[in-house]
Amino acid sequence: MNNTLDNRRVEVKYKIESIKVLDFAIHVPENIQESITDAFFEFYTGIQIVLNENRINIRFQTKVYDYKTKKTCYSNLTMLYSFKILGMESFQLRKNMVKVPDELMITLVGIAYSTTRGIFYEKFAGTCLRDIFLPPMNPKILIPKVKDKKKQVKPIERKRANKIKQQNNS
Repeated sequence: MNNTLDNRRVEVKYKIESIKVLDFAIHVPENIQESITDAFFEFYTGIQIVLNENRINIRFQTKVYDYKTKKTCYSNLTMLYSFKILGMESFQLRKNMVKVPDELMITLVGIAYSTTRGIFYEKFAGTCLRDIFLPPMNPKILIPKVKDKKKQVKPIERKRANKIKQQNNS
């Protein structure tokens, strides 16, 4: 994959090192027997850059709420994706300072989100949440933002909550 870093092209290769389910739960009230088709989602993304191991970890959490009240949490899933990055030393600006190309970060977050969608589908099969699907979306909006430009190049963990509504018209 070619990426742009400060107006220069950088050759980057990566591979998925591991995918882990850190937490999964379904909390549907017993009085609900029929399939739920409407949901409200919250997404949290944490990114950790591990320079000395040439690795980027993405922690992705999704919560599914009742569409009407947005208070009753039906389910949550927390995943950890670890990517080995070959050529990461080209991102280093100076000691302990790094800037990851936007294209690479969008790709990695996209892989994490798409995989999470599939895991949700599998986990919800056979439950009253079987008709709830994580909506397709641009992974760019899931990448945490850092307001301070100086902090943007430090390898830190960043989190961002994104709230998405879904209403299936089935």
